[in-house]
Amino acid sequence: MLPFVSETFDKQQANTIFWSPQGQFVVLAGLRSMNGALAFVDTSDCTVMNIAEHYMASDVEWDPTGRYVITSVSWWSHKVDNAYWLWTFQGRLLQKNNKDRFCQLLWRPRPPTLLSQDQIKVWCPSSLRGRGSKRKSFLLSLSGWSERGIET
Repeated sequence: MLPFVSETFDKQQANTIFWSPQGQFVVLAGLRSMNGALAFVDTSDCTVMNIAEHYMASDVEWDPTGRYVITSVSWWSHKVDNAYWLWTFQGRLLQKNNKDRFCQLLWRPRPPTLLSQDQIKVWCPSSLRGRGSKRKSFLLSLSGWSERGIET
């Protein structure tokens, strides 16, 4: 275990450390047999931002931005009270979602686009082109748009 964690948080019940993607924040979690004890910690100064509990929690997942955390009770671990809860990185509970037979939640990463600004264009199916003058004038006002569609 990390020295600062064992010395600073010796009374906190935790069996797993979950680091945020940027590495500044951690969730100390007592999962499964430790009844879902959670401590939201800022490692820059070892501040405990919040202590909470998600009873029977089996999993913790950070979102790719590091702003949100999901705790969940998986059907794979417990056959009852399956749910996932959404928290801020500071440990403020935002939402509780109970789902029968809930198994797993994984965040979808949203990497920056690989397209340059010049490559990003408006596309409109041919079946919708020319419908209504407001729509047509709006589409024509967008750069790169012509009456035939996208200019290349």
